[in-house]
Amino acid sequence: MKTHALICLSSLALGLALSSRAQAPATVYAVVDYMKVPKDKAADYVEVEGLWKKIHEKRLEKGIIEAWYFYQVENAQRDSRDYQYVTVTVFDSFAKLENPFPAEVFSSAYSPEDLQKHMKKTGESRDLIRSEVWHLESAAMKAPDSSNDRPYITVDYMQPTPGKNAQYQELETKIFQKLQQERINRKIMDGWFFLSRTFPGGSEVPYEYITVNVYPGADKVSTWPDDLLKSVFPDEDITKRGAPDDYRKVVKEDVWKRLDQVKK
Repeated sequence: MKTHALICLSSLALGLALSSRAQAPATVYAVVDYMKVPKDKAADYVEVEGLWKKIHEKRLEKGIIEAWYFYQVENAQRDSRDYQYVTVTVFDSFAKLENPFPAEVFSSAYSPEDLQKHMKKTGESRDLIRSEVWHLESAAMKAPDSSNDRPYITVDYMQPTPGKNAQYQELETKIFQKLQQERINRKIMDGWFFLSRTFPGGSEVPYEYITVNVYPGADKVSTWPDDLLKSVFPDEDITKRGAPDDYRKVVKEDVWKRLDQVKK
């Protein structure tokens, strides 16, 4: 919802751009915008996103975006986050990030006078403190027609152990994707997504990957059936590969509550 050209996920509903089996994900980029909102401006900010939803609907109609999601970060105060809300915009092409807000989506949604008022209220209600672009590497999900409109979403920000980037990627795509798919089959999860950071580059950001874990409710998060490993890997004791912490560090974990969305 910015007019600048900064290249600025749901399930996190990245599933909209995936096959129902999610074995070979389509090209998917997710732009995550982190918003800092003062407590006394929370209601104003939520109203602002409702106004901008009309813009996102126009972008969807024109095929610019695949989906847009608006989340509250439920652990923001507890974990002293510098953001309280996030928006996630899903694209099916990196090229579409070059001009994500063409002028016509504004003029077709609001008059110049109304748009100016909305822009002023937007600036007064929140600060966009950070934008990140993520590329979908792998996913596991259930059929889109059975998605949960009020999921419980946890987002783990990961940093590979130095020198073990390839091994970490294999851990996620060869081991955890299969385990999470089985949890989905058992109705413990709704979806799982593994993404790599495209932007910003460099080492100043302390994490290079995220996993997005979508549950039907908070009570399912810690549910790992005793027979899960043997069921998915009947011919291998994967514990001999070592612990996940040997390959990566969980830098932080967020819990996101969906407040609104625009999707096909």
